[in-house]
Amino acid sequence: MQFVLPHDQSEFEIPDGWWQASGAAAFVRADPAYAALAGINKGWEEFTSNSGVTIRSTHCPTQLVALLYVAPPRREPGEPWFVEQRMVEVLQAMCARTLMPPIEVLRGVPGEQRLVPRDGLHRFYASAALGFPMLPVAVFKHVG
Repeated sequence: MQFVLPHDQSEFEIPDGWWQASGAAAFVRADPAYAALAGINKGWEEFTSNSGVTIRSTHCPTQLVALLYVAPPRREPGEPWFVEQRMVEVLQAMCARTLMPPIEVLRGVPGEQRLVPRDGLHRFYASAALGFPMLPVAVFKHVG
């Protein structure tokens, strides 16, 4: 199936067989985002709180942000776009409302106005395909 990211009109495809195998064809969205854990634990890392304050802690809470405020994750040239097993598992979990980790994103990446994912490619695109307008994220400060 072909999908379009609403904020930049770029297209991506999830093969019909994967979509059917995951149960996504019968999914009816009731929430603004996939079910996410309340946060993630890291070894002393800087993150940005809801108020925009940078904090150094071991726990980064989950925040909901509009999908359009997160830059689409990209693969390196030559890498497969999606991994079948991972995409099917992510779609199944989202459809079953199983708690999953938030997507880790970076704030303050030079040359990028949006938050930049450092993981979560499958969760990002599965969220867009299922029509979620929001993403659960853990926002970290870009250092470097």
